[in-house]
Amino acid sequence: MASPSASSYSAIAESQSSVHVYEETLASRFDLIVAYDVAGDRKRAMTDYDTLLRDCRRNLGDEHSLTLTVRAKRDRLPPIE
Repeated sequence: MASPSASSYSAIAESQSSVHVYEETLASRFDLIVAYDVAGDRKRAMTDYDTLLRDCRRNLGDEHSLTLTVRAKRDRLPPIE
């Protein structure tokens, strides 16, 4: 059995780094949405929570802590009247 090459390890490390960077981007988007909500722009917050939740589920999975946090925060928002 051939051992993995250095380029294989490099590709794996690069992939994991990309996931981490994307996770940080999703977390930053969450912080921005919370700011919209606090500022009273509930309609924009609700729309952005829905989009962020889809992105978190697709990229991090249903059971990731950020996905669960986004879902819980969105579910706690009062309906838009």
